[in-house]
Amino acid sequence: MGDIAGGVLIVFLLLIQLTTNTTRTQNANAMKPNAFLRLAVLAAFFATVSLTSQAQTPAARKFPIIAREGSWVVEWNPKDRHCTVRFYNDKQQLIYEETMSRRLNITRRQTQRNLNAALEQAMFVWNETHKMPTDRQWVAIQFDKN
Repeated sequence: MGDIAGGVLIVFLLLIQLTTNTTRTQNANAMKPNAFLRLAVLAAFFATVSLTSQAQTPAARKFPIIAREGSWVVEWNPKDRHCTVRFYNDKQQLIYEETMSRRLNITRRQTQRNLNAALEQAMFVWNETHKMPTDRQWVAIQFDKN
């Protein structure tokens, strides 16, 4: 909507400038054919640009959520509702694995934030002990908070 309003404003300002320039001439009631042609071309150009431009969707403007270190993978079987979440460090070593009794929609930003929070916990423990923790349920806890 801002593009259309901006284009209309520019055309309006050009129209005012052209009409003030023509009032200074001897014949104030008629616009020069050359000036009218310029105005028509500019109006058509701005109308075309304003109408064909597309605004970004809110999702396209947001940056993707990326973990600071490590990565996560969510796997599920289409036949059941269980999923397995695996966390890896930057060297692609498995540092944590958890099975959940529900599916996760990884396209949701909140799901990505929760997985990144659980990944940070797993990375902290991994960096301290270099052992894979078991039965911590970090992912389930993150999703039970919300």
